[in-house]
Amino acid sequence: MIDKPQKWAIFDMPPVSKYSSGSITLFGDAAHASTSHAGAGAGMAVEDAFILSELLSDSKVKSIHDVPVVFSSYETIRLPRTQKLVQHSRESGYLYQLRKPGLGDDIEKIKETLGSWQNWIWDIDLESHLEEGRRELRAMLDNCES
Repeated sequence: MIDKPQKWAIFDMPPVSKYSSGSITLFGDAAHASTSHAGAGAGMAVEDAFILSELLSDSKVKSIHDVPVVFSSYETIRLPRTQKLVQHSRESGYLYQLRKPGLGDDIEKIKETLGSWQNWIWDIDLESHLEEGRRELRAMLDNCES
């Protein structure tokens, strides 16, 4: 009885191994588009922007020539977390559709899984994450000076 049925296509990106090349980097959906099943894509983009802007403004960054090093350190710190989101969101879709291997339609297992399913997304200490990025950046810059 629907006059104009619509298809709702859901896309995500295949796993990638880099976000940066020289003086170009990607962040947010351009780097790690995911399905909407985790509800965290926009939040990850904000995290990316925070980390990237803080690294670019680090006191050790002295010139435009340091930008590729900043981008490389950003990639090193952000890629594991954001790629985990892409995979997690895809798995969440399977979970919500009762198609996740090992869980299927077992409601008790699903309830048990959902209790802490997204904690890794929500429970990040962004200041510590940033400090890890700063350590990575400073080590890379120190190696460039040597």
